[in-house]
Amino acid sequence: MVPRPRAGVVFLLFACLYVLSLGRGLYTSDGVVMFETTRALAEDGTLALDPNPELPQIVPGQGGVYYGKYDPGLPLLGIPFYVTGDWLGRVNYAHRYRLATTAYLLVPALSAAGAVTALYALARQLYGDRRALLVALAAGFGALLWSYARALFPEATLALALTGAVGLIVTAGRVAGRGSERMPGVRFLPLPLTPSPHAERGKSGGGVVPSPFDRGRTYDSRDYRGGVNQNETPEGAFHMQFVAERVLLAGIVFGAGMLVRAALAIYALPLAVLIVRTSPRGWRARVGRLVTFGAGMTPFVAGLLWHNDLRFGSLFEFGYAGERFSTLPWEGVLGLLASPGKSVFLYAPPLVLSVVLWPRFRRAYPALGLFLALAWITALGFYGAWWAWHGGWCWGPRLLVPLLPLSCLPLGMLPDRRAWRFAAGVLVALGIGVNALGVLTDVNQHYGAVFNTDSVNSDDDAYRTLHTDPAQSPLVGAAQMVARGETEPLVLFHLKDTGLPPTWSIGAPLLLLIGLAWGGFVIVRALAHPHASRNCPLPPT
Repeated sequence: MVPRPRAGVVFLLFACLYVLSLGRGLYTSDGVVMFETTRALAEDGTLALDPNPELPQIVPGQGGVYYGKYDPGLPLLGIPFYVTGDWLGRVNYAHRYRLATTAYLLVPALSAAGAVTALYALARQLYGDRRALLVALAAGFGALLWSYARALFPEATLALALTGAVGLIVTAGRVAGRGSERMPGVRFLPLPLTPSPHAERGKSGGGVVPSPFDRGRTYDSRDYRGGVNQNETPEGAFHMQFVAERVLLAGIVFGAGMLVRAALAIYALPLAVLIVRTSPRGWRARVGRLVTFGAGMTPFVAGLLWHNDLRFGSLFEFGYAGERFSTLPWEGVLGLLASPGKSVFLYAPPLVLSVVLWPRFRRAYPALGLFLALAWITALGFYGAWWAWHGGWCWGPRLLVPLLPLSCLPLGMLPDRRAWRFAAGVLVALGIGVNALGVLTDVNQHYGAVFNTDSVNSDDDAYRTLHTDPAQSPLVGAAQMVARGETEPLVLFHLKDTGLPPTWSIGAPLLLLIGLAWGGFVIVRALAHPHASRNCPLPPT
């Protein structure tokens, strides 16, 4: 019997991989400030920090007190990890600071693994097990998450929040389709239904295969009319409660992401459109879901505004004073899409195929297809005009990373033909290679070398060189560093240097390697089995 991969196996595989890929430190000054904020919270119960001229991200607040300029979500998430790492160093008479930073880096690593798992769970509702695994593997290995799982930026956590919120909204839409008067089907709301093989072949008698909540019944998606108001039955009441809980939880997850970075709010409008498009027809149901989603967000938005008022005496002062939307929008958008130093298609090659397959995805799943289009238009318009559209000293287009897992969903529409499979394999392999370069090297070294070049007269000149000169692209710089053998040590294989006993320095990486091997074995076996596609109906044309 073939072991059926579950979400837990996907999480295990990527959690082990990402934790084993952790580097030797925090790498970024952003990470240092967030780590110091966590330490101040854990040890002193305060958000206040000591001023440091070398860390401009520590800014003056009201009353002459200094604070980190970032939102409080990631420092709050990091408290239990910091406390655990510090405790581990104390009881083993080991290097407490190094162990605390290593434990703190588990936040992005586990967040990235959670984002891939949430993507798998969502794709499984649309495509079945096998294609969902392929989508998750493409996102987890080839779409920048791997690189950001090892750096203390909030992008991996934001990806988890956005992907999780979308998955919960889609789940609510699938269940709500059971109790609606008219099943909209592929024309409006295909999410409660999985396209059947008969639909793929153009046969007229196949109809659609219902979701697991439909208990084996088959409906015609063109014009289903229920004869009973299922909301009045016990089963219908259960469905209504289930839907409300999922929408509320989606709001909570998205609100928690906003607490990590307030700019995640730019995706609120695309999410609202997704909620409306996956709701039963009728303004009451749609408004009710929007209100429920907003109720889940509200405590976190309130906490974010309170944090602003505490630091700066203003609810709407977010710590970015003097930073503006000063880039010509077309310049930033072109840089994010096509520049040799920051193009999202260079750092996440599978997205090339996602763009090609998006029209098929849009026809099959209109609500999700529309959401992706709106989300990309919003993100490119917002970040393309930001002065630091490139994200600073980082690997690839950092600010777009939260949207990348969901952007791999169209890959599930890949036609079952050799040429398409070959193209997908090549692009995923390229993505793995690109992300491996980001994992094995420290991109800051290349940035520093370019910034210190005599021919560079200003920071703007340095950034322009990095982003527009192919020879100075961080991709080229990373490849050159690997060729010279200048790779970064993986901290889990150097725990002995922290003073930990062999029980930890050998046992921890060994357990992670075993988990990685077992998770990979289960997934590869499921993909390779001749009957693995039985739960994976072909997508519609």
